[in-house]
Amino acid sequence: MAPQARDATALDRLRAICLSLPATEETFTWGHPNFRVGEKIFAAFESHQGRGCVCFKTVEPVRLALLEDERYFIPPYSGRFGWVARYLDGRVSWKQIEGHLQSSYDLVAPSRVLKTTPDKKPRRRKKAPGSQPR
Repeated sequence: MAPQARDATALDRLRAICLSLPATEETFTWGHPNFRVGEKIFAAFESHQGRGCVCFKTVEPVRLALLEDERYFIPPYSGRFGWVARYLDGRVSWKQIEGHLQSSYDLVAPSRVLKTTPDKKPRRRKKAPGSQPR
C-alpha cells in the first residue's frame, strides 16, 4: 500500500476512535487534523519525517515506558508538554491506540464532560506544592 493511502486509512481509523468520544470535534490547525474536547486538543494526526503518526497527551511514567519502544517518540513542539507520538506505519494495534486516546481524552476533558460520560468520575486536579488557592 502506498504511504499516502496508508496514512488516509490510519486517519480514518483515528477519526472514528476520536469522534466516538463525547463532545469531541475535529479541527484542522497547524497544517494537520486535531481532535478536541471543549477547547483542549487530546489527539493529533501528523506526518513526521514522511511517516504518519498520532500524537497524544499522557502522564510521565507511561510516557517514559512508551519511549522504550522505537515506534514512539517525543513530538516536536508538543513534546515538552507531556505529549508522545506513535508512528502508524507497519503493524498497528488499534486497541492499544484507542486506549492511549481514551487516556489522553480523560486527561484534558473538562469535568462537566466527564460527569456526563458513563463509568467516568471527574478527576480532582492536584495542586502544586506551595500553590496559592485561586
